[in-house]
Amino acid sequence: MRIIISDANRIWTPDHPALKPFAEIIIVVCMNGQPMTDEYQCFVTEHRASGLGMMLGKDAAKYRALEAKADELVRMLHYHDDIVFLTDGEPESLYPFMIIREKNEWNYLHLVSMSPWIFETKRRKEYHKAALSDLSEVSSLLWLNGDSIISEIDPKSTLSELYKETQRRFGDLLPRILYQIQERDWGRAYFDFNSMCYLPVEEGGDLTDHALAAQEIDSSMIEASVRYSTLGKLLPNEYPSRDEWTFEEVEALIPRIDGKKICNYLRELRMRLAEANNIVFESPECPSMGPCAGTCAKCEEEAAYLRAEMEKIVMDKRVYPQELLTEWEAF
Repeated sequence: MRIIISDANRIWTPDHPALKPFAEIIIVVCMNGQPMTDEYQCFVTEHRASGLGMMLGKDAAKYRALEAKADELVRMLHYHDDIVFLTDGEPESLYPFMIIREKNEWNYLHLVSMSPWIFETKRRKEYHKAALSDLSEVSSLLWLNGDSIISEIDPKSTLSELYKETQRRFGDLLPRILYQIQERDWGRAYFDFNSMCYLPVEEGGDLTDHALAAQEIDSSMIEASVRYSTLGKLLPNEYPSRDEWTFEEVEALIPRIDGKKICNYLRELRMRLAEANNIVFESPECPSMGPCAGTCAKCEEEAAYLRAEMEKIVMDKRVYPQELLTEWEAF
């Protein structure tokens, strides 16, 4: 058996305590060009991260770099083995699974994942769903409805606390998951959260439909909970795709005579904060040439991303640049 996680995971991170008993069979796929841990075996691509990673899927540089070394990764996994992919609601965490799925001939693939949370952008939700549209090569699926966790935790919880609670729940399941896969007597199966067991799927059955059948959540209650919770203050706003109304969204806010200057100033501060804390971040210049309010949905999405990344850093390790920008730097 092999367990695969990636450096794109928010939940299955190398410091997750539940992983430590299985250190000898874990492979960390590092898609940012450098090993992220010395505790587990790492598979490193030649990609050098230089941005926020707004592009997703097979056209993304990170995916292409991993795809270029796919044969090497397949050889590392050996043959006639169970490969367990631990992923989460982060679309990029699915890249190793997608790559191996295309190349696999002999191994049995087992996917552990979760749906993106309700506050994720529409684009990320759609990509995550599309990435899991073909599970014909998968022997088992555990798919947790991420919003079920939001519905149960304290509304005053922070984003960091949501991550920790999700880690705990997944971590508690891991030994059960691995044991049942290793001792299985089924061909294909889905994980049922009522019985806490994998249940076989008849030939032609849809793994995804079965995996989510008993996890329906009242979305209106979740939306209300998120809107008025501490979580809601940390969530990114939807940012429209690059179509003709992107500019309308940017320019819909009340413009200021110094709006563009404010935008540049805040953008530079975000870039300096990311650099000081070694956070992968890219902030392309705003394409709008019209009136500007100084901030917009894109700015808020970048700020929310940085807040979430800073939450992952131990408090006394966080760096907050103190120097202010001069007028010339901001202009």
